[in-house]
Amino acid sequence: MKSGLYSKCGEILSLIFMYVIEYTLPYIGIETKIPFVATTSTYISVMEITSVIENLGAISPQIADVLSHIFEDFKKGEWYAQSLFIT
Repeated sequence: MKSGLYSKCGEILSLIFMYVIEYTLPYIGIETKIPFVATTSTYISVMEITSVIENLGAISPQIADVLSHIFEDFKKGEWYAQSLFIT
């Protein structure tokens, strides 16, 4: 329980840190076009979605089977080809 709480606090602190970096770099003369906050929040979102999917798979084996097929296609790149060439 505590490790999850520490993880969430770390995510919030990393967002605050990236916000500070993104908006203080121009003041010290370093110009960058990298969206630090957006990149960090996207990474955290993907990480949390993956965690939810893993927990769903642990709760229900049927869901785990369906999700494993989806992720196998995703790893192979077949999801992209199928979305482009719909027959």
